[in-house]
Amino acid sequence: VSFKLIEEAWTAARKREEEYQQELKEQYKNAVEEEEFHTVLLGRPYTVLAEDMNKGIPGIFG
Repeated sequence: VSFKLIEEAWTAARKREEEYQQELKEQYKNAVEEEEFHTVLLGRPYTVLAEDMNKGIPGIFG
């Protein structure tokens, strides 16, 4: 694998990451404009999303 190929892949990945971040910002901006209550559940998917480990908390919100 050449350095040039690695550099091109890195550049493409960074560009896509920037696009993704912009998409997330737009989604959040649109959600905030709806003036709704927002909740973020933090944790590992196997604890936050597992019914037997999260005590039904996600169900309370949605």
